[in-house]
Amino acid sequence: FCLCVPVLCFPGTYYELTLNTGMKGILFKPRGFSKWKSYPLIIALHGKGQTAALTMKKWETIAEKQHVLLFCPQGSDPQEGYLRGALDDRVQIKELVTYLYESYRIRRKETLLIGFSRGGNLAIELGTLYPDEFPTIVSLFGFFNRGVPHYISKQPNYAFKKSRFLFVTGELDPSFQSSQKGYSLL
Repeated sequence: FCLCVPVLCFPGTYYELTLNTGMKGILFKPRGFSKWKSYPLIIALHGKGQTAALTMKKWETIAEKQHVLLFCPQGSDPQEGYLRGALDDRVQIKELVTYLYESYRIRRKETLLIGFSRGGNLAIELGTLYPDEFPTIVSLFGFFNRGVPHYISKQPNYAFKKSRFLFVTGELDPSFQSSQKGYSLL
């Protein structure tokens, strides 16, 4: 189901995770990691045309300082990033995160799903599709897509009581209006 291979060992340890569907991600364990301790988890999603490795570089210092696990999944398409449709990266990311929850002592209530641009779109979608898996969602300049209200309507009324959605944008950014809509709905 999932292959976990060590990649590098300084300052923390990096592992490449691969689903049998081919989706990959990089897991970072901070220095001093112990399989007996529990950790928060940050899941960081990259933007369009970016990579999991680039996202890992941006977040690993924070993960090391905060002593948390960091997971960066790689979108299936090098240009578009994350895909929806026949090959749905949202489902694959959920499967990889489920694997992490089952394999490590993760404080699930402290899981942070954060995405930039296209990854921000996907973070919002994952948070509305799987509210029990992703309690805190941060969209950095991501769009609140038209399909998201449909995902929200399919959840029970209480589904988002424990969820926190944060929208980071700017008044001059193209994501501003959709982020306002997402903020008002969630």
